[in-house]
Amino acid sequence: MATRCSICDIITSPTNDDVVLLKTHGWRVILMENQGVLGAMYITTERHYQTLGDLSDRQWLGLRDLVRELEGAVSRAFHPVYFNFACDMNDAARDGEPAHVHFKLRPRYAHAVQFEGEVFEDQGFGSKKIVPHQVEKPTLRAIRKVIVSKLGLQIERDVS
Repeated sequence: MATRCSICDIITSPTNDDVVLLKTHGWRVILMENQGVLGAMYITTERHYQTLGDLSDRQWLGLRDLVRELEGAVSRAFHPVYFNFACDMNDAARDGEPAHVHFKLRPRYAHAVQFEGEVFEDQGFGSKKIVPHQVEKPTLRAIRKVIVSKLGLQIERDVS
């Protein structure tokens, strides 16, 4: 088993070029490069926590508030039908790496959404299937800008 956590390596790297949506209460929200569903994002802990049980009550409450805020902002921006929220850490186990608590928040759409000249179509609507739709950094930054503009004031945050 590897002793280094790939998520910790990524988020602490000075050359990390992730499109960070926001940071708050020990959580970091990053837009996925695979926008198979428009607004798909990772929510990860800033510090290394290997299991869900390692999270404090305050972290769970902060996560709850963060997810509420993100769902609201994405709903106001792109009008999805619902959201999938999951904690899948099996890739770390498969790859022999330490797990790092993180979640995926994915809006789901019954309709195609046009944004920045691209059509985003949720071809797996009604299932867990996500058809890949890789986007370039300028598109991710534009998605970020729209979502950030729709964030309320309910959470303390650092919008980088």
